[in-house]
Formats: sequence, C-alpha cells, structure tokens
Amino acid sequence: MRKGEIAIKASRYIVQIFFFVLFNIYLFELIPYIGGYLSALKQIDLRNFPLPIDFDSQYANVANAFTVMQLMIATLWFPALTIGLTILISIIFGRAACGWLCPFGFVQDLLRALPIKKIRVSQPVNRALAKIKYYVLLFTIIIVSLFALAKIYDIKDLLKVLGDFGKAPYTTLSPSSTLFGLIPVMIVERKFIELGDHIWELFTLNQLFWLRISILVFAIIASIYIPRAWCRWFCPIGALQAIFSKYSLLGIGRKPARCLGEKCRLCEKACPMAIRILEEPWQKIRNRECINCLLCKAACPEDAIKIVFP
Repeated sequence: MRKGEIAIKASRYIVQIFFFVLFNIYLFELIPYIGGYLSALKQIDLRNFPLPIDFDSQYANVANAFTVMQLMIATLWFPALTIGLTILISIIFGRAACGWLCPFGFVQDLLRALPIKKIRVSQPVNRALAKIKYYVLLFTIIIVSLFALAKIYDIKDLLKVLGDFGKAPYTTLSPSSTLFGLIPVMIVERKFIELGDHIWELFTLNQLFWLRISILVFAIIASIYIPRAWCRWFCPIGALQAIFSKYSLLGIGRKPARCLGEKCRLCEKACPMAIRILEEPWQKIRNRECINCLLCKAACPEDAIKIVFP
C-alpha cells in the first residue's frame, strides 16, 4: 500500500469507528467492563439531534433524521428543521454521511473486507436496482401520511390496520434498526435466553420479528458479495440525500493530465457504489450515488483523483 492510500483508509476507519461508538454508545452496556468506562460519554444525550443515523431503542444514541421525519409527521408535526438540516448537509457535503458516519454502512464495509469473491453487477442492472430506494422512500412517505390523515379524521379502522408500523414504516423494517435496536433489546431483556429453554417457541414469535430478521440476513449476505448493496439499492435515507447531493459543494474530481484512463480503472474497481468514474465530468463527479468515501482517491497510483470544494 502507498502512504496516501494508508492515510485515507486509516482516517476513514478511525472516523467510522468513532461515530459507530458515539451513535451506539448504549450498546456497550452489554459488554462487561467496557460499559463502566463509557458511562461519562452517556451524559452526552444526542437523541434530539436530527442527524442521518439510525435510531430504534434506548440502546441507540442518535436519532435517524428519516425516523424523526416519520414520527413527526405521524404525530401531526411538520419536520421543518429535520428536512432543512438534511437538505443543508446534502448540499454542502453530498452523501458523505453515508460514506463516513453511518454505522450500518461501516458494517457493510467490514463485510466487504471478507476474503470472498465479489459479484460484479452490470451497470444497467445496477442503475435499475438503484431506483428501488426511491420507491422505498415514496412508499414510506405515503404510509406515514396515511397514518397522519387517519389521526386527523379519526379513522379508527385504518389506524388499527397500520398500528405502530404506520408511525415509522421504514424504521420498523430497517436492518440497521434490527441490528442496533431490536436484537440488543432482546439480549438485554433476556428474550433469547428464555426462548432457548424451549427452542420451539422461537417459531411462535410474530411475523414482523421474522420479517425484520430476514431483511437483516438478506442485507448482510448481499453486502458480503456486493459492496454496499443495501446503500446502493434499498436505503431511503441515501435516496433522500441523493435528491440534493448531485450539485453538492464537496465532491471528487479528476486530473485528466495524470489519469491513465482506460488502461487503469483502479478508481472504478475501488468504488463501493460501482460508479463509472471515467464517464463522469472530470471537474467534479455528478453522480447521485457518490458517497464521498475517497476510496477512489486511495486506489489511484497517479494521484489523479482530487477533492473539490466547492
């Protein structure tokens, strides 16, 4: 590895680990001897900050901006601050939060590092699948809006049908919420231990539990073979940021005089979002899928990739 590559990758992992711990500080209560050392950090309560990080239970520390939006709409409040902050962050930094801060993104990066042969997805298929996350975003908005309208007009049957799912549809099924919220809760409340005494009782758990576990398993397996599969194709948080990130101030560009072009393509091979970097404008990549992870810059032996701001 070159010094520049080591510096970029090391810096990114340090940032990812820091925010993984910060955003999930309560998870470490589950680990003997560690929880006590982190008790001081628990005084920093970030739950009211509408940051783009997942939140599902008392064992997460930072509320996901998308979850905040869902819950506010469901309780008949317009999430102006959350939407405004999300737009502002996306316009300035693009989808850098996906590449540097997201705990589930970090998990996917660790899965990518496993020494297992990856599946190469063709560009037409990748582009088609990338549209799914926008439909997930639209579906979530429709469901939570129906829930809000049902509350306004007191449509009890619809409220009963939607239940808690209607308050935060995506968060209810999100693999991140399952991994960092549902599973820790069941561990703390000793649900798995209780069920372990009668293994057959696992099959008596409700269908929503098994749906959440199935989605999590799917996301993990997909991310082992296809880098950042969940981010690429299914995450509506990324879709929300992507709407405003195409012309973000922070971005990545190329130095044409230094780039080896078709002879090399190491930058494209390193990109976890499968962006055809050489087909993008050299001044600045305008692809909505770019998460500004800088892995393309780390991979370039000619130092032909540059950070652009604005």
